[in-house]
Amino acid sequence: MKTFIKLTLAVCVAIAFTGCIEVEDILTVRKDGTGTWKFTMSLGPQMVAMMESGANANKTKAIMNEAEFRKAVAKIKGVRVVSYSREIGKDKVGASFEIAFDSIAELYQSTDFAEQLEWQFKRVGKELEVTTGKGQIGSKSDLTSQMMFKSVKGLMMGLKMDRTLVLPNPVGENNGEKVSANRVRWLFEMKSGTTEDEFNNAFKLKPMARCSAAGVGFKLPLKPNDGQRPDIKEFKSAPVAVGAKLDGVQANPYRASVTRQRRYQEEKTLFFGGESLFLTMRVTWPETIRPTAWSHVQIESAADDSGTDMKPPGSRREERVQDLRLVNGKEQTSEINVSFGMPAREARKFSAKGSLILHVPSRLTPIKVPNVKSLVGKQIDVEGLRDLELKVKSFSGTRLELESSKDLASITDVKLLSGDLQNEEKRFYINRSNFRSTWRLSVGFQSAAQKLTDPVLVIVVAGEVGKHVVPFEFTDLELP
Repeated sequence: MKTFIKLTLAVCVAIAFTGCIEVEDILTVRKDGTGTWKFTMSLGPQMVAMMESGANANKTKAIMNEAEFRKAVAKIKGVRVVSYSREIGKDKVGASFEIAFDSIAELYQSTDFAEQLEWQFKRVGKELEVTTGKGQIGSKSDLTSQMMFKSVKGLMMGLKMDRTLVLPNPVGENNGEKVSANRVRWLFEMKSGTTEDEFNNAFKLKPMARCSAAGVGFKLPLKPNDGQRPDIKEFKSAPVAVGAKLDGVQANPYRASVTRQRRYQEEKTLFFGGESLFLTMRVTWPETIRPTAWSHVQIESAADDSGTDMKPPGSRREERVQDLRLVNGKEQTSEINVSFGMPAREARKFSAKGSLILHVPSRLTPIKVPNVKSLVGKQIDVEGLRDLELKVKSFSGTRLELESSKDLASITDVKLLSGDLQNEEKRFYINRSNFRSTWRLSVGFQSAAQKLTDPVLVIVVAGEVGKHVVPFEFTDLELP
């Protein structure tokens, strides 16, 4: 979102080091996870002039876009705008807001505010610790390291970073200024008397405060959602009804491949370039459960026998849930492809350790839809499916297409039976898509030996879905 919430504290400093920048940030969190957040930013005349020139011209308008700001807040459950104001003048641009939230966990799930909400919450013994991963005024850039302090000071004169944290319980250990029992503050101002040591310490000092964790009811650890996949160790097992049966789930290596380009020169073969190693795992489970999807493959370590690190770079995509496609003839087996880094040319073996999330519904409910041929172009009006607002877009005996304005993730399987329910046409594939807020489900069926008469559509809907961690570890696998 192109609003002022994307102009981070660190970016404000790193963009140009010019003119006055003032930021005030106050986060209040109560024991139950409710609270408020106030944020104010003002840019001085030199900064405004820089932003109004060239490629930065649109940013001046974007940071003042109240409609975009309110749109971002509206997407977050239980968060509401308390106040919003802005100031646009010849020599100054400023914006200020206050929002209230019913759950800090919901607020932190949004990526729109990740660059401002740098606070990270975790439990340390019996205490709640809140800290940041960056210094008081962000991370020091190569530019500031190379410039003489006198020059940097002149460019950044008027910089002010004022951050306040109000904790659920009285503040204990901290590296800021304790203003009151529950309130601690970190303030840095670039003034004429500011020394080089004070300036450098502002980059080194990572704000930190602790208080008792007694009565704290929101989930820990908690950190802003920067778009990276979350640590899957935070997930709990599936519901109790199926949790005990998940011990039989296994992930085993099945096939690996490496594609390398090559060319010939005289009598020698020269290899060059290449791609990542791709490993296909076969995931199996007991017949007492039916996983429907998987997500969050996380590689903790991967290396070949030459010592080359093959751990892939972290993905910044959000969670991508993928269907479990059954292996032909195996009702309790699915294949999952995992990508690693490139092994060394001389390597012969590799090892890897990691885990993935298996999505397991607490129950599966098959719902019969008779006379599916007559429903083409119509909405399915059957108990258990009305909330999905399903419409049969097309049906040709071997291919079915459903569509809806609702998310169809809860549909885990589709079957086709004869009118007497004695014969079944097996599903060959199921594809999901979403285009312009229309969800589609395309299903292909194998050609049955005996053509089904009066086909009955069976749509399998999942109940509450639990997410179960499936660890895997492979040692000394042969490289292809």
